[in-house]
Amino acid sequence: MAGIEALHIPFLGSAPALSALLGGQVDYGVDTLAAALKLVQEGQLRALGLTTAQPSRFVPWIPPIAAAGGPPDYDIGGWNGLMVPAGTPQPIIDRLVTEVQQGLATPALRRQFEALGIEVEARGPDKFRDLLQQLREKFGGVIRQLGIRVD
Repeated sequence: MAGIEALHIPFLGSAPALSALLGGQVDYGVDTLAAALKLVQEGQLRALGLTTAQPSRFVPWIPPIAAAGGPPDYDIGGWNGLMVPAGTPQPIIDRLVTEVQQGLATPALRRQFEALGIEVEARGPDKFRDLLQQLREKFGGVIRQLGIRVD
C-alpha cells in the first residue's frame, strides 16, 4: 500500500512493543488504542491513524487511515472477545454471557473502558461467531492474494 518494505517483529504483547518503539529499536508500530492512548496523550508517541473506517469519539483528532490518505476501504478495526474451550457446557456459556453483559452495562465499568478509548459493544456468542467468520473470509483472501506466510 505505502510502497515500503517492512519486517514484522513479533512482540509478546503491547508493553514490549511500545517499549521498543519508545526506545528507538523499531521505527513504527501498530497497537491498540487502549495500550497506546496514554503515551499519545502525553506526547511520547504520535498517532498517525486509526485502523477503523470511522473516527473514534474518544480521539476525534486521530483520523482513520483511509481519511489520512490511505486506501479508501481500509478498515481493520479491532475487537476483544471472551472465549471458552470447545465442549464447554451451554449452561456455563449462558451464565458467562449474562454476567458479562450485565457487567458491561454498568456505568462504572463503561467509564473505565471509555477512559482507555474502548467502545463497548456486547454482541453475544452468535454475532461474535459471525464476526469471526467474516474476518476469516476477508483476511484469508488478502493473505492468499499477497502470499503472506508465517516464518
